[in-house]
Amino acid sequence: MKPKMPYTYSQLAYPNCYYYYRRWNRLEYARHREMQSRKRYQLIAAKEWEGLALDLEAAYPERFHFHHTK
Repeated sequence: MKPKMPYTYSQLAYPNCYYYYRRWNRLEYARHREMQSRKRYQLIAAKEWEGLALDLEAAYPERFHFHHTK
C-alpha cells in the first residue's frame, strides 16, 4: 500500500497560498463564532422550569433573558 502524502501537490507547489488559505479559514471561523456569541436568547419557561431558566440567566446574562409568565 502506498503511504499517504502529508500534503497535496497544490500545497507543495504553492506553499504561501496554502498558508493564507488556512489563515483565512481561521479568521473566518473566529468571525463566525463572534457573531454567534452576540445572539441573545429570550427564555420563557413553565413554572417547574423557572429555576433552570434563572440559573441560565445568572450564568450568562449577556446571552439569556428570562421572561416570567403567568
